[in-house]
Order: sequence, then C-alpha cells, then structure tokens
Amino acid sequence: MNILEKVKQFFVDNQSRLIIIASFILITSIAYSLGFIAGRLSFGQAITVNQVDVSKLFIKNDNQAKPFMASKDGDYYYPRNCSSASVLKEENLLEFSTKKEAEDFGYKQSEKCQY
Repeated sequence: MNILEKVKQFFVDNQSRLIIIASFILITSIAYSLGFIAGRLSFGQAITVNQVDVSKLFIKNDNQAKPFMASKDGDYYYPRNCSSASVLKEENLLEFSTKKEAEDFGYKQSEKCQY
C-alpha cells in the first residue's frame, strides 16, 4: 500500500470527524471576520464628557478672597470667617463667590457656621 492509498483510506475512515473539524474552523473564521468588521464600523457619534473647570476655584495669591470656602475632599462649604474653615488643608481648599456657586458644585452649607 503506497502513501497515496494510505491518505485516501485515512480520509474515508475519518470523513465525519474531518467534516466536523472543517465546519468548526469555518465557523470560527467567519465569527472572527464579522467581529473584526464590526469593530471597524462607526456606530454613531463619539461620546464627549464635559468637565467642570475647578482650577478657577483653587485659592490663588491674588488678594481677591471669595467669601465661601470648602475642601475638595469634603461635603460642606463654610463662610471664610468660620472657625471650621480655618482647619481646611490649603492644598484641598476651594473658594466660592456665592452660596449658589458652592451648592452648584454639590456642597451643602455647614450648620456649624451660618452666614
């Protein structure tokens, strides 16, 4: 039995297994190709995230102190003359011109010091 006859007999004996393997390879190739194509398509507009520019709120050495203060790590804002405001860490300090401005940034008025 020569090599060609052995190969032919192998295909005859294993026909059903070879069909299953070929089907599996074909299906995975199609799935990969579809995923690749779908990844290259654009599905609408890109999402943009608007951020609030908090850099204007940090204390600067410009002699224009604003009347309200808060810590960027805290939940409350305080009037500048409040004793609780004096313990805020300088590196976390934010300033606000009005109560509304502080509340728009998510801070609540401290009950320790009323303005």
